[in-house]
Amino acid sequence: MENPGGTNERLVRENLPDATLVIHEKNAEIPHLIAEGEADVMITEVAEAGYYVQMDGRLAAPLITEPVHPWRTGHSDAERT
Repeated sequence: MENPGGTNERLVRENLPDATLVIHEKNAEIPHLIAEGEADVMITEVAEAGYYVQMDGRLAAPLITEPVHPWRTGHSDAERT
C-alpha cells in the first residue's frame, strides 16, 4: 500500500511488477491500515519505518538495517545508485 505519485510508488511499480499495489490517498493513515490487515506491506523510508514501529507494536520493519533500495531522499535520478 502506497500513497499516490511518490518515489515509493514508483519503486514498487518498477521493481515489483507482480505485486498488487493498493493506492491510498492519505499517507499518514497507511501504517494503521497495514496494522489492521488491510494490506501486507508499505515501502517507506528508514526513518519513517522506525517511527511507525515505535508507534504501533503490531508493525515491524525487518529490513530497517538493510533497505530494499539505496535511494536517498533529495537526490536527483542521476545520483541514485
